[in-house]
Amino acid sequence: MGPGRKNDKGEVIALNVAVGDRVLFGKYSGQTVKVDGDELLVMKEDDLFAVVEGAPAAGLKKSPDLSPEFISPEVNTHGS
Repeated sequence: MGPGRKNDKGEVIALNVAVGDRVLFGKYSGQTVKVDGDELLVMKEDDLFAVVEGAPAAGLKKSPDLSPEFISPEVNTHGS
């Protein structure tokens, strides 16, 4: 993660997500890359659907695919 993105005026717009946040994104979002043997998913913040609050990110087991009907009111979409 970096400091954010720059707008047309060159001003930095801070990110709304942080390391460790659990996020929801589309099945075909982002691009996978390998770094030091780890497969990482790289995407723009605009490709995220939501940040899931109330559940710790560390130590979670892989969750099943989520469809929109399973997204609860506890999901924070940062302004929606």
